[in-house]
Amino acid sequence: MIWFVRFLAFASLGCVLLFSFDACLAPVHADYASDCQTGQGDVQIRGCTQIIVTRQLFGNPIDKHKLAVIYINRAIAYKAKGEFDSAIADFDKAISLAPKNVKAYNNRGFAYRKKGQYDRAIADFDKAISLNQNYASAYNNRGYAYRKKRDYDRAIADYGKAISLNPNYANAYNNRGDAYMKKGEFDSAIADYDKAISLNPNYTDAYYNRGYAYTITRDYGKGRV
Repeated sequence: MIWFVRFLAFASLGCVLLFSFDACLAPVHADYASDCQTGQGDVQIRGCTQIIVTRQLFGNPIDKHKLAVIYINRAIAYKAKGEFDSAIADFDKAISLAPKNVKAYNNRGFAYRKKGQYDRAIADFDKAISLNQNYASAYNNRGYAYRKKRDYDRAIADYGKAISLNPNYANAYNNRGDAYMKKGEFDSAIADYDKAISLNPNYTDAYYNRGYAYTITRDYGKGRV
């Protein structure tokens, strides 16, 4: 009996040294897997971290491709919290584990874009598109980065490609409208805001942008609608 107690004490100490006290007390089970996959904010981060620390899921070792998905899930949670450096670090890890994971490149590009690092963002969107030429989100995101760099023609082309791949992409219509606005092509901008609103009648930004376009064109009656 004494040897068994000593064994448990030694095992517990080893667990603390290798991982963390919380990890030892909370083995990975369905709750952590669910939190990592569908949780929000700190709950999702905690669930994913538990899997990353133990390198196990449901008592089995996790392979590198599944581990990459865990890093991506945690990175997306960090991104949602505005913790872009932590998100980028996790996307880096995911890409090192799964170099052809399109979602990792697209989301890391989004994080770089939020940090104002538009060239890095565009490089990631380029990579995502090279891996999947039908990835509408990557075209939309790259278009946004081009627009922030004032390369409006490329932005419009990317938004157009996103729309051709997903004709119900309200955000791409709104974004293309913004690019047309920057070029002074107000009728084209208004047409895109109209389409965005028809696809999503609750799209507040599109109403605001269309109202601003009406103001610029001095169509004040429509601007009040």
